[in-house]
Amino acid sequence: MILERKIPNRSYRKQTKMTSLMANLNTRKKRRMMTLIVKMRMMM
Repeated sequence: MILERKIPNRSYRKQTKMTSLMANLNTRKKRRMMTLIVKMRMMM
């Protein structure tokens, strides 16, 4: 919170938020892919 307050540029903060959201989505997708692969292997 304190670090965010120090940065006056709002667009920069928005960008960081977007990047973090994208990263979270990517990790979730990867996790889902991993679970799918494991399921497929179990089926085989």
